[in-house]
Formats: sequence, C-alpha cells, structure tokens
Amino acid sequence: MPGISIRASLGLAICLAACVTGCTTVRGPDGEKALWSTVTTGPGKPKKLNDPIGLTIAYARLQEELGQAGEARQAYRAVLEDEPKSVEAILGIARLDQLAGRSQEAESGIQKAMLLKPSDPMVMHAAGQFYASKNEWNKAGDLLSKAMMAEPENKAYCHDFAIVLARSGRVDQAMPHFVRAVGEAEAHYNVAFILYQQGNLDLAEQHLVQALGKQRDLKQAKSLLADIRNVKEDRAALAENAAAPNGVSPASHTVIRSESHGLRRTADGSVVPAINARQVPSAGNSSGQFAMPSQAPPQSPVQYEQVEQWNNQRGVW
Repeated sequence: MPGISIRASLGLAICLAACVTGCTTVRGPDGEKALWSTVTTGPGKPKKLNDPIGLTIAYARLQEELGQAGEARQAYRAVLEDEPKSVEAILGIARLDQLAGRSQEAESGIQKAMLLKPSDPMVMHAAGQFYASKNEWNKAGDLLSKAMMAEPENKAYCHDFAIVLARSGRVDQAMPHFVRAVGEAEAHYNVAFILYQQGNLDLAEQHLVQALGKQRDLKQAKSLLADIRNVKEDRAALAENAAAPNGVSPASHTVIRSESHGLRRTADGSVVPAINARQVPSAGNSSGQFAMPSQAPPQSPVQYEQVEQWNNQRGVW
C-alpha cells in the first residue's frame, strides 16, 4: 500500500476484521504498535493477538502473491527485527532475492535457514525447490526426498519430488509419487507434460494416451495430445516441403498450426515448445514456496486466459 507503513496496513486490516465481527475500534496504550498487536473483544477489554509475527508473515506472503516485492520484503524484515531466526522470513527474502536475479544472496538465505532448522521439512522443501530451479537435480532430489519422508502426508512434497525425478530423466521412479499425489490419470499427464517440454514427443504421446485411457474427460490431456500431434504433422510437412524442387521455402508454404499452441519454429525449421509455453502452477506447490522450472500444470480446469495471466505474473518462477 503506497504511502502506508506495514504496521499501519496491518492495523487497518485488523480494524476491518474487528468491524466485521462486531468488535470495537482497536486501541492500545502504546499507539501504533497496538494496531497490530491487539484487538478489542469488548469495551475496555483489549485482547492480545496470539501470533502477531504470523500475521506479518501472512501479510508478506500476500504481497508476494500480488507482486508487491518491496512491500513483502519490508514485512519480512519487520519479522526479522523481532525474530531474527524466523526461517519463514529468511526464506521469504531468499525467494525475493531469486526473483530479483540475486541468486547468490538467495542461496545464502537458503543455507542460513538450513543451519537454523536442518530437519524442518518446510526448510528442506524450500531448499529443494531452490536447487531444482537451478537444475541441480541431485541436490534438489535429496532435499525433497527428505522433506517428503519427514512429512509423508504432504502431497505437495510428494508431487514436487516427482517433478524432480521426471525432469532428471527418472520417469519410472517419478510415476508412483505422481500417482500418490494426484491420481493415476493425472500422473501420466504430468509426466507427459514434462516430456513434452523436453522435446520427447513420442513418449509424451504414449503417456497422454494412457492418461485418457484412465480418464477420458481429462481436458488438459486432450489439449496437449492435440498439440503434440499438430507438431508432428507440421514437422512432416516441413520435411516434405524441404525436399521439394526449385528451393521452395518451407516457411512460406507451410502454416505452423502448432504456433498457436505456444510453440515456435527454430532457425533450422523445426518446431519445438516455446520457452515457458503452456506453463501453469503446479498442483502440488503451496503458495509462497520456491517453484521449479517447467513444472507440470494442475489437474483442475484452467482457462487459456488464466494461464497467460499466470505466465505474465510468474516470470522465471
């Protein structure tokens, strides 16, 4: 909120919450600090918030999601002033550093959080995602595996570990974890999407056929299968035109239908997935965590406009 301090913003949020619940105006003997550390439950009866630091963390994460990096950073720093060992704030600033292209500072934050809470599954998960974003698959896989084993009921951890396995070429090992996280049909689709982004269209097509065999109405699988088959047809047409006499230019005689599906033509005339094409949030990723590159789409219906909006907001994450 431009021109408004973080504490004042939090105080305003609490005031609004108090009004909704029928409570009176927030008051306190220490002025502005009371705005975000107390609320009143009745005339002259202020009640201390159970977790003011948690409230500030929640505010910071909200600002992250809204793309307000400056506001988020200030909120995380406010937490660290009162709680220097807050790993949530440390990881939050590390995410913001990574978004700003300060990878070294981000890694320093990750390492600091690991030193503070090396066995915390949230910290291991965040660290694993960070290293996955750098394509350091072995380190990422080790950390995500430990996070998953420490918190086996967390399907997000299971899903993200599966992504790393699939991205590093261990599709067979990834499948059981995908199945556990999202179901059998969706597991095949997740694997297919990763293979599609890696250019392995034949194997991706096989997994999509299996996905549709398990769930015929899986819209994302139908759409991606159509994309892949269009790419194959385009490549065949380009090859045919390239072999045509009189030096006919393939590009001038072949309409690349797949370009409308987020694909691009390379300098040699081949058609491949565009950078970040069709990239949407992972079904298993919790808000406010490090995200891995080229992760698979969610299984709930997503409109094309929503995908484009997400891509524009997400950037490299």
